Amino acid sequence: MATRASAPVDPQGGALEALRTVGLRVTTPRRAALAWLAEHPHSTADAIGAALREQLGSVSTQAVYDVLGACTDAGLLRRIEPTGHPRPIRASRR
Repeated sequence: MATRASAPVDPQGGALEALRTVGLRVTTPRRAALAWLAEHPHSTADAIGAALREQLGSVSTQAVYDVLGACTDAGLLRRIEPTGHPRPIRASRR
């Protein structure tokens, strides 16, 4: 998977540090998703997927859900499920 040259995935390094802190393997999609969510809280999986595809190129929908699931299981993200609305994904505050 090639990273596009337009912008760094995690310019501040916050996502890198968060992934290492919880013991998750550091991958480009995970870093990109966490960094994007830090700037766009309360996002849906579709919005996150579109942002990752724009930034990284080819990222499958399943890969997006795998990233979100792993980060949620590790406590980095929180799933919010308001009745009658798409389920936004939100960064956890540690």
